[in-house]
Amino acid sequence: MLDTSNYKLLISMSVVSHGQLELISTLLDTIPHQVHKEIEVILTLNLPEDESLLSVERSFKTVVIRNDDPKGFGANHNSAFKVSSGRYFAVVNPDIVLVENPFDRLITVLQHPEVGLVSPEIIDSIGRKQDSCRKFPTILQLLRRRLLKVPDYIEIPEIFSPQWVGGMFMLFQRFAYEAVDGFDENFFMYCEDADICRRLSCMGYQVLQVGGAKVIHDAQRNSHRNLRHLKWHITSLFRFNVKLIRNCPSLTSQQ
Repeated sequence: MLDTSNYKLLISMSVVSHGQLELISTLLDTIPHQVHKEIEVILTLNLPEDESLLSVERSFKTVVIRNDDPKGFGANHNSAFKVSSGRYFAVVNPDIVLVENPFDRLITVLQHPEVGLVSPEIIDSIGRKQDSCRKFPTILQLLRRRLLKVPDYIEIPEIFSPQWVGGMFMLFQRFAYEAVDGFDENFFMYCEDADICRRLSCMGYQVLQVGGAKVIHDAQRNSHRNLRHLKWHITSLFRFNVKLIRNCPSLTSQQ
């Protein structure tokens, strides 16, 4: 049994909606009953939308943040963290579905003090693994993926330490998230996940992907079909690689 005496709850789960409350309602319906008494959901509405789906009564605590103006990925989750009360902080995309209970397996690994962040295996709706753990991103990798359709994902053993894990589902030790001051809000969208993994590694924390814990994610890659998103993606890649070279050059050699 985990010692949770210093925390009101075990898990705080941050989800951000960009007009996606229908998807989020499905996500909330799949939260395992075993953790209902130990979890709070912090839902950030980044845009005004019909909140009628929030009227469904659920047995876990839900906190709603309503932004006056849209914020970026990192800023939204950092704001959610400030009002959270869980020992562990989960960052979860709206289009995630919890078909099993991933938390038991993830928290078993995350209890070790040297582990700062864990992620489950990410699969699509027909069971195919997604490229959710990778080497640090570069402009060359983006071009290879876009133009040559060359994947850069890694086939993983049961517990694997990649350079970074995708932001669709990240479960942090609270003290590790605090130690790196959360996400860098200078990234509006894209590469925030790689950057926080880099900073955790620089501070000596392990970043792990854990087999045996699975969630479903049907990815919608806006940067593949939207020029504005592609511009954000490329800008973030430049920012990330400059920070990598300047602040943690030892990790650059692992590229």
